[in-house]
Amino acid sequence: MKKILISSLILAILQSMLFWHRQLGISVFIFVSLVIVLIIAALIGYKKVNNKSGLLLVVPIIMLSSTYFIFDNTFFKVLNLLVIPTLILVMIILVTDEKERIRSFFPKVFALLFGGIELFEDVGKSLKGNEENTNTKKIIKAILFAAPLVLIVIVLLSSADSVFGSIFGNITLNFFNENIVVNILRIFITAVLFFYFAGFVLNIVKEQTMYATIDERTEEKPLKINRFNINVTLTMLNFIYLIFCIIQFTFLFTNVATTENFNYAEYARQGFFQLMFVSALNIIMIFISTINEGNQGSDNSEEKNKKYTKFMNVIMCVFTIIIIFSAFYRMNLYEAAFGYTYLRLFVYFILTTELLLIIPTILYIVGVKIKLLRVYISIAVIMYLILNFINIDAVIARKKYKQVFW
Repeated sequence: MKKILISSLILAILQSMLFWHRQLGISVFIFVSLVIVLIIAALIGYKKVNNKSGLLLVVPIIMLSSTYFIFDNTFFKVLNLLVIPTLILVMIILVTDEKERIRSFFPKVFALLFGGIELFEDVGKSLKGNEENTNTKKIIKAILFAAPLVLIVIVLLSSADSVFGSIFGNITLNFFNENIVVNILRIFITAVLFFYFAGFVLNIVKEQTMYATIDERTEEKPLKINRFNINVTLTMLNFIYLIFCIIQFTFLFTNVATTENFNYAEYARQGFFQLMFVSALNIIMIFISTINEGNQGSDNSEEKNKKYTKFMNVIMCVFTIIIIFSAFYRMNLYEAAFGYTYLRLFVYFILTTELLLIIPTILYIVGVKIKLLRVYISIAVIMYLILNFINIDAVIARKKYKQVFW
């Protein structure tokens, strides 16, 4: 408890020093690295590491945080502010979850984000001090007592050395140049974040918290849906997909080159969003049909229904692959005529990712024992890392150069 409180206080103060009125750069890498160290240390200290392979996500998290001082891409700087915390939450879930229940994944994300708020009272009580927490209280008071002197020393050293000043000078100047209301707001935000960081970690490591009890609640309520209803839904959807794919083949591969006034942009975008919808629906239906625990009818009829469900799911995946390739073709026509843009490259990457996701999905449907959620996360993270590090601006520039000079 003492180490969690002290580490949370340091993180809260550090975020104010690194991010208040400052551009995002190496500060993100420093802060994210310290957050990872705090979380992993707490998980190990409280013996909550049930799946060490989940710690592999530390690598992409650190790599993404390093892009803030390697590249200057505004789009990814904003997007990674969402992706990095999401990966941290996923890492915690994978590390602490023994069985990787797909059903409890999203409830656990919610519990991680908001469960720590319930523990603010516990954090506050620990600060009041008792025999067990006297040392913690003394250390926190000592840090707060030393903070003004540290700021003064930073100001003096910043004026004495330009390199040191370029790193720390703005921190102190921003603090002393702002009016008292802004400084009070800054202190208030730091205090709130201290409680949030401490509550967040305690929510993970303590017993009977919102996060700790998610598995118990999900186990008590198994999913039971009539398999006949599932099979009827799959059959109807696949019939619609069959018609859609026939139309795509007939129109796209035979008439697209001869159709006058063809709107490439609208056609490409329609294909992409249709693909996203179909893929999401496929995944949802596969999850529902595979985690369904209801037993309807005799053992013989239930076994036949299960086989039919698998067959329909495989057919659905095949239709999805066809739509992916048609979307690739449409986008290729559009890109060949008008060149690369961010959106067009993102379409290629998302289509490729969807295609890669279909492979483990089919294996999972036919009975190959794989941890589907873990495979999905691995593929998505690897593709997103590639997207961050290929330098999209350079790719677009090279394409435009070839169009102009070749």
